[in-house]
Amino acid sequence: MKISFDFDGTLTSNPQLFRQITSAFSANGDDLFVISGRRTSKPIEQFLEEHDFPQMEIQTQDRLMGNGKTGTIDQLGIDLHFDNNPAVADAVSSEVFLVGQKPRTFGEVK
Repeated sequence: MKISFDFDGTLTSNPQLFRQITSAFSANGDDLFVISGRRTSKPIEQFLEEHDFPQMEIQTQDRLMGNGKTGTIDQLGIDLHFDNNPAVADAVSSEVFLVGQKPRTFGEVK
């Protein structure tokens, strides 16, 4: 599977928890991505290294494909995306896990 994560407000909200989550996905052989609206990847690279995250491909504004973050999620064929912004969930075709949000009821899930 292709699994992506927003950076600010998502990975940064609980680095220890997300390190465990990403490590489990990595051990399963899943492809991991950070897709962020930040301009450059350097601070993200430093954060991932500092918190001992597994290898993840980073897509930032200088590398985003098409229509920003949501366009990149769709173009990469992401299966599952973690984000803290409900607007992202409504704009992409992949399944989205909203971080720090009230869980959606069954009828609201895309």
